[in-house]
Amino acid sequence: MLVGRVIYAIGGDTLDVTQDMRAVKWFQGKELNMVFGIQASLTNLGSSLTFIGNDYLYNFVKETQVEGSKVIGITFFIAGILIVLDLMNSVIMMFRDNRAERILKDDMKILRSQECDNKIRLKDILEFNLSFWIISLIIGTYNGTIFPFISFGK
Repeated sequence: MLVGRVIYAIGGDTLDVTQDMRAVKWFQGKELNMVFGIQASLTNLGSSLTFIGNDYLYNFVKETQVEGSKVIGITFFIAGILIVLDLMNSVIMMFRDNRAERILKDDMKILRSQECDNKIRLKDILEFNLSFWIISLIIGTYNGTIFPFISFGK
């Protein structure tokens, strides 16, 4: 279970970075802020529904006259099928995204030529204002305390 949890955590964080990269690629300005908010809301909604739905799924399988440890196995199998479907959806989106980028290649060149220098430098951290650091502390504290409690408290 511990190895699975580590793999899940690595995949989840990678997914977050990928979602953010895709959002930055297709949205700008105020639209981008809204997309980040929607992504965060849907991620938390999905986590909540998973915690609630697992109990219902387990009880549903248990009521179908399956006995013993097979109940949890079937429950995990159904969850695994959903994960595979999500992976297939991600692959389809990757191909669609690559196709759209080829179609819009000329438009993207124009947009990129108008953008400013987006190189990341470590010294840029010194230019962040106090509000950024306070918000980062709040988010880090929240994620570090609430999410483990929710995961293990269940």
